[in-house]
Amino acid sequence: MAAAAVGSVIVLGLGVHGAASATTEPPADTSEASNTVHPDQAAAEAALLTIDDFPAGWTEVPDDERTPLAIESQRRIAACAGVEGDRLLDLGGALAESGNFRGPDNQVVEESVAIVEEAVAEDMVARFTEPGVGECFADAMQETLDAMVANPSVPTESFPAGTELGKVTVEPLQVPAAGDESAGYRIIVPLTAQGITFEIILDAVVIRSGGALAGVSFQSAPEPFAAEDIDHYVELAAERLPG
Repeated sequence: MAAAAVGSVIVLGLGVHGAASATTEPPADTSEASNTVHPDQAAAEAALLTIDDFPAGWTEVPDDERTPLAIESQRRIAACAGVEGDRLLDLGGALAESGNFRGPDNQVVEESVAIVEEAVAEDMVARFTEPGVGECFADAMQETLDAMVANPSVPTESFPAGTELGKVTVEPLQVPAAGDESAGYRIIVPLTAQGITFEIILDAVVIRSGGALAGVSFQSAPEPFAAEDIDHYVELAAERLPG
């Protein structure tokens, strides 16, 4: 189904994987510095959601290696919030990322955790919530999905023949007060594929506790992710953040 096809690109780039450009991966750095583990890495990994947090019937699937299109899309999305890294939480500190948690009804949940200086984390949330940032996210996603429809490059970035993509829109997402602060957006992708019109809905939430940040994304189709479930996982993610 088309909902699954966009999974690797539609996510808002809340995670850790990076690349130097949209077309090539940098040469492997075999220096001693490249193998240094950040002192907060274990804490970031311990804060992640796990498959045990989800009901029976859910599975965890490792992230696929990002394609050039996914890398470029996520870098554009990060740039909307003034981030120079490859994803929104690529802020120069410890970074950890879950796999894809997949539910029985087209749901996908992912989480990333970053640990940085508190001032850096505060600035990240401020930029994430600035006026116009949500619309920038939607525009970046529109450009990527238009490219997927017009010029599919790999199977995970393709749609069924004749797929029509509507205008991607964004709206504020009401999320529970969690950690020191929390905020979110709902991005709606309308599609017509194989004679069926439906929406893919992506809810993206950032939570801060001191210098620790959690980015949680909830993807669903054709109905929005249940609000009470979003609240549950946002609160759980906040509880696990150090800080």
